[in-house]
Amino acid sequence: MPFLQPIVRLDDGVTIGFEALARWPSDAPNAVSPDVFIPLAEKNNLIVPLTFHVLSEALATCRRWRVRHPAC
Repeated sequence: MPFLQPIVRLDDGVTIGFEALARWPSDAPNAVSPDVFIPLAEKNNLIVPLTFHVLSEALATCRRWRVRHPAC
């Protein structure tokens, strides 16, 4: 599941969308920072597959939300 950050309208606090964030899990207490893994993905020509993966996971999450909450 992707990490999704809500986009909130400041004047009334209504959530108007979400931003999908790439996070690299690790056994360490904190995840690996995007400042570390994104340059590595770019250097190794993996940024496009990473982008497609994040987009695919975000869309699958959106689809699940729409099925569970059709009135929203």
